Amino acid sequence: MRPRYFLILLLPLLLVAVVGCSSGKSVRPDTPENLASLAAYAISIENFEQWRSYFTEPKQGELTKKYFDQMKPENDTGATEIRTYSFLKRGDRILLLEIVNDPETQSYKIQNVIEVPKEQRDLFDGSLTER
Repeated sequence: MRPRYFLILLLPLLLVAVVGCSSGKSVRPDTPENLASLAAYAISIENFEQWRSYFTEPKQGELTKKYFDQMKPENDTGATEIRTYSFLKRGDRILLLEIVNDPETQSYKIQNVIEVPKEQRDLFDGSLTER
């Protein structure tokens, strides 16, 4: 009789596990945050091809395994901090707007504005695809 009670208790747990694991929800690169998370995950599991797939086609041809290997930190704690910035150029000034998701209003808001110093503006001049 004991094995029977054990099976009766085990069956609902197995059902929950199967249903929970087969929800079909997966992270897709459909937002900047998701894309950054997926890229960080590919780096952490050392999957070069997966990481490379998140880039535009012209850029994919330029990426090397050596460059990818340099992405992994020497003292990797496994933690990843992701921030989203928008580039804003007005005249001779370059601003980076730190964008955050406000769960209360379910919209994005600007949390911080960072002016890029003159000596670092060359990093942002021209098209990013030229680099």
